[in-house]
Amino acid sequence: ADGQGMQRDATSTGQGLRISDKCARLLGGELTLRFGVERVVASLTLPLPTGAPPPASSPLLPPDLVLALLDDDEFVRMADSVVFDSLGFEAHLRGETVDEIIGFPAFVAALDRQPHAVLLDQNLDLFETGEHVTGCTLIPQVRAAGFTGKVIIRSANTTSSDRVSYAASGADGTLDKALIGKEFCNE
Repeated sequence: ADGQGMQRDATSTGQGLRISDKCARLLGGELTLRFGVERVVASLTLPLPTGAPPPASSPLLPPDLVLALLDDDEFVRMADSVVFDSLGFEAHLRGETVDEIIGFPAFVAALDRQPHAVLLDQNLDLFETGEHVTGCTLIPQVRAAGFTGKVIIRSANTTSSDRVSYAASGADGTLDKALIGKEFCNE
């Protein structure tokens, strides 16, 4: 739901608030919900940084990691931004509008520094048009735009058959959408 009276899309997995809540708790904050007559208001509270240096990145990841992420869920983009900023990674997040989703391959190609990895949400809903795009359908377009790094599908659907399907579409890997922070770095 968008807070404007729209109903939740039947294809949504409903993981956005759970992921945002988990991210908030890992960062020492909280996500609260207030239920009104016609809407639900979500509030994210995070502590202010104390000036401590960002945590060391994973030994498996370069310290100058550049990521390009596409997700149509505002809460996921917000959680990703907080987590990747706190880890010191350069993260380029898109997915707020139809143009950002459809134009993502060209956006990646136009970045000054090629990302080490592109993370694509598997289920992207274009609410303005009623269309549905999958991350797997964008993989060939991202490659055709000249991207040579890793392409990862993020999804709440990560059964063995899902992973095989993503790999057959050209994905280099799959991440469970619920993975954030330290868990992401260790994957």
